[in-house]
Amino acid sequence: MTLGAGRPPGHEVFTSSSAASVRAHEVAGIFQEAVSRRYDPRSQAGGLDDYRESHTADGVAVRGAAGPAAEVASLDGIGQAELVRQGEVSAAELVRWAIERIERLNPALNAVVTPMFDDAIARVNRGVSGPFAGVPYLLKDLVVESSGARFTEGSVFLRDNTSSFDSELVLRLRRAGLVIVGKTNTPEFGMAPTCEPVLFGATRNPWDVSRSTSGSSGGSAAAVASGMVAMAHGNDLGGSLRYPASACGLFALKPTRARNPLGPEYGDALGGNAAEHALTRSVRDSAALLDATAGPALGDADAVGAARTPG
Repeated sequence: MTLGAGRPPGHEVFTSSSAASVRAHEVAGIFQEAVSRRYDPRSQAGGLDDYRESHTADGVAVRGAAGPAAEVASLDGIGQAELVRQGEVSAAELVRWAIERIERLNPALNAVVTPMFDDAIARVNRGVSGPFAGVPYLLKDLVVESSGARFTEGSVFLRDNTSSFDSELVLRLRRAGLVIVGKTNTPEFGMAPTCEPVLFGATRNPWDVSRSTSGSSGGSAAAVASGMVAMAHGNDLGGSLRYPASACGLFALKPTRARNPLGPEYGDALGGNAAEHALTRSVRDSAALLDATAGPALGDADAVGAARTPG
């Protein structure tokens, strides 16, 4: 699916023939190459420490990361958390490097629509704990709310809306140690298998910026596929996690009905067929994250007990 097909004048930036799109493609490709290389200090000397690139997209200079920051960018969430536990990097460094990657790559991809950098830095400076302590995370701007952050659900009607509370899922994500650094793009109210809302514009696929990320969790998919973060929140009614995972080369799971909380604000919305979870690079991240968030909550129409380990 090509972005911008049939759109009126002024949207040409999303077509493959656009010079801006070509420059964006170069940037995304450079960083994708960097994060796809697996650095093993036991078998390589230098590795990504020697990686240096410099390009410009849409007027924003972007440099390929190098050194520890680049090594971290290639890891999944469990791998990043392990570095923090071992004392090889700090939680604050993980967050700072993720913010730097978002600032470099987002002008080309339009994945993050609401930065929460100040809040993320403040929280990590106060200390974090849990299985994913210090790992940066992004919320899809749909269904789940974070107090004090803009909450639009991709709609012009809600462009100035601000959340006044934390959803139960957000509370659980933070108890797991995840540090939320921003919110990602979504089509209006998640009601499209693409990610091109009028409010924020189209999100570009890091593998080919003339192509769609699919949707509706397209912003989160682009963020994970490009290496901004190792995993990001999404939700799924009819494929909104699974479609973007397929389009962007990621892993996604739509959990069992009521496995993750929707209450108290949604409860039995859509007959219980919608599910909250994440887009990840690895199966183990998805499983560990579900372990950290699953379980009934006040207001859920259905309740599913904790998953049991076979045997």
